[in-house]
This record gives sequence, C-alpha cells and structure tokens, in this order.
Amino acid sequence: MYKLIADLWHTGALGLHAFWERCRQFKPDDDLAQRQAFLNELAELAVKNSRGRQSMGKNSFSDSLHAENTETPDAACIKLKTALDKTVGKGGTIQPEYGGVRYDCLRVQFDRYVDLEKYHSQICSELGIGDNEMRCGRICGEANTWHINILRPQDTWRQYGQDEFQTALQQYRASARQFRLPVCIGLDERGEPVFQDFATAPHVMVGGETGSGKSVLIRSMLASLFELAPQNETEIVVCYCKVSADFAVFKDRPNLWQGRIVSDAEEAAEILSSFADEMDKRYRLMDEYGAKDIAEVPQHARPKYVVIVIDELADLIDVSSEAEGHLVRLAQKARSAGMYLLLATQRPDAKTLSGRLRDNLPTKIALKIGKRQSSEIILGERGAENLTDKGDHLVKWNNGVAQFLHGYNV
Repeated sequence: MYKLIADLWHTGALGLHAFWERCRQFKPDDDLAQRQAFLNELAELAVKNSRGRQSMGKNSFSDSLHAENTETPDAACIKLKTALDKTVGKGGTIQPEYGGVRYDCLRVQFDRYVDLEKYHSQICSELGIGDNEMRCGRICGEANTWHINILRPQDTWRQYGQDEFQTALQQYRASARQFRLPVCIGLDERGEPVFQDFATAPHVMVGGETGSGKSVLIRSMLASLFELAPQNETEIVVCYCKVSADFAVFKDRPNLWQGRIVSDAEEAAEILSSFADEMDKRYRLMDEYGAKDIAEVPQHARPKYVVIVIDELADLIDVSSEAEGHLVRLAQKARSAGMYLLLATQRPDAKTLSGRLRDNLPTKIALKIGKRQSSEIILGERGAENLTDKGDHLVKWNNGVAQFLHGYNV
C-alpha cells in the first residue's frame, strides 16, 4: 500500500485531505476507526488507479524500454541492470520510482563512484533507444545514487492542457505563497506545477528553435502573470516583433500596456527607449523618498511594476542598432525600479544575445535547440541540444541549478 501511495502521490495532497475529513466525519468519536477507514479507502483508490494506468499498455515501464514480452517494472529493471552491467560494470541496485509525465523514472545506487554521464551513449545503445531518450542525474545526499529517466513513446505521454493549467493556477491561489509577480514556469516529471516569483528572476532569457514550444511556454508564463499578479499594481508590455496571433488572447486584459500587442520591431525599439527614461525617473523618485527599492516608496506614490516581453528578439536587434543598448541598461538597473525583462528568441547566437546582454539576464530557459553552442549561449552549459521538443525545457532561475520541466499546452 505504501508503494501505491508513493506511486499515486501526483493525485495531490488536497484529495488525500478530503478523504481524511470524510473518514473523521464518519466516525467522529473513534480515532482508531477513522484511521482504519482512511487507510481502507486510500488503498482501494490506489489499486483502482494503478489498474487504470496498467491497462494503458504502452504506459508501462516495459513498453517504454521497448522490451518484448515484458510487463512489469521488475522486468524493466532487469533490462536496465543488464545494460549497466555491460557498460559500467556490476554493482548497481535498481528500483522503479514512478511513471512520470513523459518518462519512467528509476533510481540506481552503485557500490562505488560511477560517472554515469560518461557511459550515457553506451547505455542507450544497449537499451535500443536514442541518446536523447534517457536523462540521468546524480541524487545529492545519497552516496553513488542516480536518477535514470527513460522516455516513453509519445502516445503514452500524460497531457497537460488548458484545464490542467487552470487547476495549477487555482492551487497557487489556495497556497500560502505570496509572490510579488507569480509566474508558472512549467511542471515537473511528477506533474506538479512549478511557480516562481518573476521579481526574483529578475530578467529572463528564453531560447528555442522553431517548433520547440517556445511561444507556448511564454504564453503560459504570461497567462499566469495576468491571472495571478495584482492587476492594479502590475503592467505587462508585450512586443511580438512579427505578425502573429500567438498573444492575441491577451489583448483584452486590463493590465496589458496600452491595451494592445506591439507587433512592429521599430516601435518596440522606441518603447524600450521610453522605458529606459522611465527607469531614470523612478530612480529619482526613489531618491526623493530615500528608498533603495521601488517597494519602499509609499503606496500612494509608487508606480506599477512592469514586465516587458520581447519575442522575437532577433528581429528587434536586426531592425534597431540602439535596441541592445536600451536592453542592457534596463537589465543592469531596472530591477530596483520595479521593471523586469522577458526576452525570447529562436536564434540564440552571439549576434542576438551578446555577452553584455547575457551577463545581465540571470534567469535562463532553454528549449530544444540544434547546436551545443546554442545551449552554452543560453544556459552557460550543454544540455538543451539533447531535449525533446513539445515544450520540454531547462530552467536556471537566477543563476541556480538547471531544472528540467515540461510545458503546459495552452
């Protein structure tokens, strides 16, 4: 039963709490009976859901490893252990953890130090899968222990669309978190939404090739900002520097800057210039009140927080020779003035993202790209070249450790 509970934890703590409350009401004066009823009902739910997932066939560990006549996680573990024995050498203990959004997740502990990344391609070859179909990561705090996640066939992926996204926003509203600018940056492999405070970013760079899911990811980030950030305290500027309907859904939002989406690159460059001037005005206002941050300015005199979104950045840089200078100025100083940047491009090269600009964009998000060099430009490290598409991305929030997430299809 404990294994089933762990396997089904993605169904949510709220559901478990509801079960417990019903059991308490059923036997209000008998603590032991409450606990027994709770465990019985939970076990029945877990078994029912477990059968439902097993009935999906290709969603099992065995199918995800392309094994023939194999139907159990134990058999999948044996297949992986055989591959590890042939490549790394004997000594690894393997346990299945859970079936994730797109990956089946296993835990491997070796009896010695092993640089598993060194053997990545060999292990994939033994399993009969592509190099980008397996993800590995060392588990900190546990000696010689790794996560190994194996990509399942696409028709077995769990889908997260508009309904699931709205549920994630409701979960945030019901939580105790109080971010200044709440933004949903995706969901983890267990299907749990991941939120960050855009004000701590404080500036974000997003890169991904055509078809990687970049615009969809930005749309979900914007949707969460429009939904969750205080409308009377926040203004969002959206510049999409080419003709497209990708962001038309936001045109009626009350806190959209000037009530429109800017689609002309030359106008976007002029807007950046005006916001650079606005930043200087805000610094003078902060000096007037002796404030180090715009949040310290009294409420009656405090201007709104501003998020400036530029997509597609390369078009803007091509059109305006002054745009990069404005962006660098804003990236260097705008945080204290309550102004934040979200810059996105499908051309993550040195021309579009100069060293001066990259150095002042501490939060990086990389979707699928074709070249290792592009991953290094976005993230400062390899990895994005091995992503699948469909919205999978790596996030380094404010120069933190890269986190692997999936995107909502909204």
